[in-house]
Amino acid sequence: MNISIVEEKIDKNILHVTFEINLRKYCSEKRIIVNDSLVMKQLEEDYDIISVIKSNIISNSKKGGHKQIGTWIFKIEQQPIARKKPLQKKNIRGRMSKIAQEIEKTRNEEECPTSKE
Repeated sequence: MNISIVEEKIDKNILHVTFEINLRKYCSEKRIIVNDSLVMKQLEEDYDIISVIKSNIISNSKKGGHKQIGTWIFKIEQQPIARKKPLQKKNIRGRMSKIAQEIEKTRNEEECPTSKE
């Protein structure tokens, strides 16, 4: 299928999508009619579609009076905004006591080596 997205616009939780399909060149080519279900399948990877607000039909043939460009409007699930956590200053006292404990631990190991003989 030669279906392509011409325009994609999001206003809050409303998605406006315009699709275009190329006309078929030969009568032997299969006639394709694009409706809501095909458009939703193409968009389901990127968006969580809740409902269809405005529907449309496009076709790769002028037979039947269908157009080759159409706009669909969907209501989508709003993506949560990732918020940054405020940076907390680390307490120097905590870091110093941790370093002191490590130094004391290494000194004790050096003074009294525990070996199994």
